[in-house]
Amino acid sequence: MLRHLSQLPQLRQTLLRPRPRLVPPLSLSLSLAPSSEAKAKAKAYTIDATLLEKHLSVSQLKHFLDSAGIDYRDCYEKRELVSRLHSARHSLPPHLENELNKCLEGGDNAGTSSLDSLATSLSSLRFSDNLLPEEQRTIAVFDRCAPSVAHITTSTLVQKQFSLDISEIPFGTGSGFVWDHTGHVVTNYHVVRNAQKAKVSLSDNTSWEATLVGAEPDKDLAVLHIDARAKGKKLVPLSIGSSHSLRVGQKVYAIGNPFGLDQ
Repeated sequence: MLRHLSQLPQLRQTLLRPRPRLVPPLSLSLSLAPSSEAKAKAKAYTIDATLLEKHLSVSQLKHFLDSAGIDYRDCYEKRELVSRLHSARHSLPPHLENELNKCLEGGDNAGTSSLDSLATSLSSLRFSDNLLPEEQRTIAVFDRCAPSVAHITTSTLVQKQFSLDISEIPFGTGSGFVWDHTGHVVTNYHVVRNAQKAKVSLSDNTSWEATLVGAEPDKDLAVLHIDARAKGKKLVPLSIGSSHSLRVGQKVYAIGNPFGLDQ
């Protein structure tokens, strides 16, 4: 017992002796220099925006924005379209984002195949993804009928009072449609009534002199004829339906070009 008591001072020194730390002290280091990852991200952003502006035309940028349902009506310059597309790049549909990424992966020396793939994707784009089914049907009807729509202008001949010269003055305008491949064009009778000359403009902006070959004033119908077929012009007749199965309440679309505006 006395022997153990005599060892107390040594035991106390042993307990009070500082021991080595098993866990190294936490050290914090702050660096103001950008990391390599941050530099890569910044470089990717620069390349991304640069390639968008370099390889995409204005119409292609609008195609991408339209397909994603992004409003760009407040963008007046190409750089604004690029900025709008870049900011919404990750919200694009997967197939569009993939094509865009393929174009950007090669940097400034992107392969031709990536650009060709992008062009193919753009050429096959359809806006039906963001349209209602009813809107899609209306657009399909217009696209099918528009090539057959004609713009009709009429004129009349007037003799001047003092010089007795004959001059041609505009008389009226209206719409019509191509009936068959031989050049018959159906219009309203009031469009050609009392007119002395008529001209038919087709959807491809070609114009043809027309002659009146028939009319039914009571039904407001008239038939014109143009010699486009004789001159090698291939006409696109309107697909005629049947009225036997029509029901009250069905929708009716009026497609025309009375003012000669581009389709």
